[in-house]
Amino acid sequence: MSQAQPKQHVFRRPYDHTFSRRRYGVVALGPITILALLVACLGCDTTPPKPRLLLYCGAGIRPPVAELAQRFGAKYGIVVECDYAGSEMLLSRIKLSGRGDLYMPGDVHYVEQAVEQSLVESHESVCYFIPTILVQKDNPKKIRTLDDLTRPDVTVGLGNPEACAIGRKTLKLLEKNGIAPDDLNVK
Repeated sequence: MSQAQPKQHVFRRPYDHTFSRRRYGVVALGPITILALLVACLGCDTTPPKPRLLLYCGAGIRPPVAELAQRFGAKYGIVVECDYAGSEMLLSRIKLSGRGDLYMPGDVHYVEQAVEQSLVESHESVCYFIPTILVQKDNPKKIRTLDDLTRPDVTVGLGNPEACAIGRKTLKLLEKNGIAPDDLNVK
């Protein structure tokens, strides 16, 4: 007695030797599609994307940092993406997004906040502000000292100490020199 061979179930469509539009369409579109993809890819940049570095930077130091970021990126082959805004706003963005590589605020006060909130791994001072009194061309009111800012004919513009580093620094300088903010004609 011979043993029966198990049947193999192969589901194949029998080869159709007749010409059909459908078959011709598939055959014709194959090479055209491949050719179109090859032509499209000729313009493709096959180099891998450059690494990115996200820098949150205080708006007050934008001009020198923009130049440094461009030079650093060119030298090391990376893209330095800079987000410029007020230091407090940047700190909020870091907290909300959970993203970022570097934080360069305008005042150490914000660095201390970032450290307290465990938002930075390490910190290093790389620059500092030198507050400056800006006057009209040729200094028509002859402003020479901080005390000159208290004169009634002088109007002063100050940064908001709750919103920007220079505002907080200005208050400290005025206090150190015995000048109350209320002694100024602030615009």
